[in-house]
Amino acid sequence: MSLASCAEAAGISKSFLTELEVGAKQHMRPPTYAGLRTALQIQSDDRRLLREEQHRKDTDGRQEGACRPHPDPGPG
Repeated sequence: MSLASCAEAAGISKSFLTELEVGAKQHMRPPTYAGLRTALQIQSDDRRLLREEQHRKDTDGRQEGACRPHPDPGPG
């Protein structure tokens, strides 16, 4: 599958998919994640699209797609 056809099937732009692929973007909203899983024919329990950090968070009992807090940047 080409990058362009994958992005189109997932409902995202080719540039966003490229940024995900190279690590420039590291977070996806749940609908984007679901669309990419569907485009790649990856089952919902398959964690290959998640970074190791996200996989650990998902195994703490939260439901898939639950909101994750942004890291606290700390004092200014």
